[in-house]
Amino acid sequence: MGARLGRAVATTIGAAVLATAGAQPASAGDVGDTIHCASFLGGQTRSGEIVAVRGEGGAPPYLVEWEDGRETILTDDDNCIVRAAPPEQAPVQPAPAEEAATV
Repeated sequence: MGARLGRAVATTIGAAVLATAGAQPASAGDVGDTIHCASFLGGQTRSGEIVAVRGEGGAPPYLVEWEDGRETILTDDDNCIVRAAPPEQAPVQPAPAEEAATV
């Protein structure tokens, strides 16, 4: 019982800390989104990019490439926050060249 309570408290605190950064709980992720996972034991927050979504409707499991280059399958996202990838910007079209005046 104590371990479960400790995990619940760590999950709540981790999610609260990450939420202050303007992120949302990891209820629906998409390829390209960034995922941040708080440590249960007070360690460093891990961040990575979702490279595949294997659940339905954006739900886990996710294949995540972490900052250190390793890839893992993340099935438990209770202590994680997902930040949506920025929308792709349309390519900038160069302005048409003005015709040079001939003299």
